[in-house]
Amino acid sequence: MPRPRTYAVPPGIIPILNQLCLHHTVEDSDMRALFIGGLIVLILGIVSLFAAFPQRERHGIKAGDVSLGIETQHNEKLPPLLSAVLILGGAGMMIGAKGRA
Repeated sequence: MPRPRTYAVPPGIIPILNQLCLHHTVEDSDMRALFIGGLIVLILGIVSLFAAFPQRERHGIKAGDVSLGIETQHNEKLPPLLSAVLILGGAGMMIGAKGRA
């Protein structure tokens, strides 16, 4: 029967590994997922304040096989109220996740 391998571990690493790996429950992973989701929503809210999203519109008429028209493209920003809702919602999710952890 082969002997199990032993590894040299620097002193002080075992308690850190125990804290990082062994004491997480399902609730901890749910809170971590909530925190990461809140961070993503917060970042999207901040980006939506500055980024413009392209809008394409096609105007014209079609009669049988003939089609006359023009396609226009312009950039629009999201309404600031929607950006504020995203920012506050993301921050609320992050605070809620940290408060329960």
